[in-house]
Amino acid sequence: MNRLICPNCSIEMDFITFLKAPTPWHLKCNMCNAKLRLKKYRRASLIIATVYGTILGLFLVFLLFYFDNIFFYLLYCAVTFIFAIVLFEVIGYALAKKLDVGLELRDIS
Repeated sequence: MNRLICPNCSIEMDFITFLKAPTPWHLKCNMCNAKLRLKKYRRASLIIATVYGTILGLFLVFLLFYFDNIFFYLLYCAVTFIFAIVLFEVIGYALAKKLDVGLELRDIS
């Protein structure tokens, strides 16, 4: 697999960097605190995230008819969302390394 390097301090990004970011578009270097974003495939990753969210939403709507108790449904939704976010970060990190996606500094304007 390829390496993800911070363009500011040349340190390799690890999985923890992706896990700390709310989305793959809001990465932050652990060493120099530079705000980073993916260089390529921004539109493709947005489409993947949209499809992923739609499938998750349809799954949770389907489960609404399965559960009789609303408390258990909400608890199951919370656990599912946490699992989905972690899974999304794992997929984002693996795809970024596999597709040789570089990182660039995110301008804050």
